[in-house]
Amino acid sequence: MVDTGSVSVPPVGTILRISSVFATPDGSLASAGSGFDVMGGMQVHTAQMTRALDELGFEQTVLTARRPAAPPRERVGERSEVIRLGLRTKRFRQLYSVPLSQLAPRLAAHSDLVHAHAGEDLAVLPIAYRAARKYRIPLVVTLHCSLAHTIQPVDARTRMLKTVGGLLERSICRKADAVIALTERVAEALSRDGVAQDRLHVVPPGADPHPPVGEWPWRHIRSPRVVFVGRLVRQKGIYTLLQAVANLPREVNVVYVGDGPDRTELEKRARDLGLDDRVTVTGFMPHRIIPSVMAGADLLVLPSTYEELGRVLVEAMQLGVPVVASRVGGIPEVIQDGYNGLLVEPEQPLQLAKAIARVIRDDALARSLREAALAEGTQYSWERVAHELVAVYEDVLAHVPQRTLRGALTAS
Repeated sequence: MVDTGSVSVPPVGTILRISSVFATPDGSLASAGSGFDVMGGMQVHTAQMTRALDELGFEQTVLTARRPAAPPRERVGERSEVIRLGLRTKRFRQLYSVPLSQLAPRLAAHSDLVHAHAGEDLAVLPIAYRAARKYRIPLVVTLHCSLAHTIQPVDARTRMLKTVGGLLERSICRKADAVIALTERVAEALSRDGVAQDRLHVVPPGADPHPPVGEWPWRHIRSPRVVFVGRLVRQKGIYTLLQAVANLPREVNVVYVGDGPDRTELEKRARDLGLDDRVTVTGFMPHRIIPSVMAGADLLVLPSTYEELGRVLVEAMQLGVPVVASRVGGIPEVIQDGYNGLLVEPEQPLQLAKAIARVIRDDALARSLREAALAEGTQYSWERVAHELVAVYEDVLAHVPQRTLRGALTAS
């Protein structure tokens, strides 16, 4: 259950939520196998937000892409449902956009608003925009990863996303009734793109401030432990971290928690470098286990090439885990260098190794970073996200003639 604190909203309020990714049951992810993008902050964020709003009385239908072994339909809470579209395959997942383009307008006819969650995908925004405009209901857009302002071209796919997706994003965001950015940096960039200031909102991701914490899952992996949590893809800086390991003391153990398309290559490079005795790749871990993983770590590392605001940073802060992260995107808005974490330049393994070693060797620094992280982490809660998100919904609906959200935000 997601803690929504003192927020209470009477039923109902009907939301059509469109997101290319969404969390799936643990069993289906575990059976997806290596090489598949099974874990990421956007999946967790959209799922927990949906649960939070369901507890507040909102009816939601979530349209997302199918994942191998994931059920085509799944209930979320008491009032909400996830519908997964497309092929049950690791490849050609973008074909989900064909049934999405047909189903989204039909569901929009019975919804109060459409909320599009935009990541590294070209289909969500135009389909959500057409569905909302067909029935003249508000469109709310959350940019989890701005194709125009966050993504950096590292290969043919990302170059295409930035070029084509950036144009789509700018155009649709200017027409949306509200645009939610995770950071002030992106909000300022959107304002320069022509998005009206009164339609821009900054809502950083939330996390459970008091997650259940158990034992460290791998007793044979001893401290000092450096942990990476996330998708195993090049842009997350996984190879930069691997190069950094070669420059760390041999007693330092590095644990990659996650899965993804680059897992096989990552494990091969670790063997080739003779680091497989110090590097562990766990594969998929259910999100409920992640707090135990972080709590048992000496340090969390997020060495991304590009990133707007990794949700894993918020989770680490709430557990008081020291962080070393790349100075990219909106990360410096959350991690202040030398205060609640250390920042390094992306793709600089020696610099990354020095920062990791500094935290491990300097107990006073590590203690100071933990205390500051705990203090700063209190502001990132689902209670805050629920307040701010419902306020956005009510604001956009207040400007739609003869349409009001059935349910009002109240605080006891």
